[in-house]
Amino acid sequence: MKWYEWLLVIALIVFSNGATFYLARQLYYRPVKTINLLELDFMNAKGIYETLQSGKSPEEVQKLVLEKQEKLKAILSKEKGIVLIKQCVVSGEDEDITQKVKGAIK
Repeated sequence: MKWYEWLLVIALIVFSNGATFYLARQLYYRPVKTINLLELDFMNAKGIYETLQSGKSPEEVQKLVLEKQEKLKAILSKEKGIVLIKQCVVSGEDEDITQKVKGAIK
């Protein structure tokens, strides 16, 4: 084989390895994301208490909390990868999505 044929073989090997790593990362290795549920507003008991004190009925408050929980569920179901609760994760390489979710729920 001539030198340019060897060069073509080596280029194909490098390209196939790169494509394999890219596809493996996209399909098999999912990023780990964490969310701090204690920072979200609908989990705040003080906010619920203040809303009840302002004169809203418990049914209205419950409806608001359930709407926010449904929004949270929809947001988390669209996330790609694994989403864990921040308080249950040993520190490591993870992406914190609390602020993004907090902004989307309001």
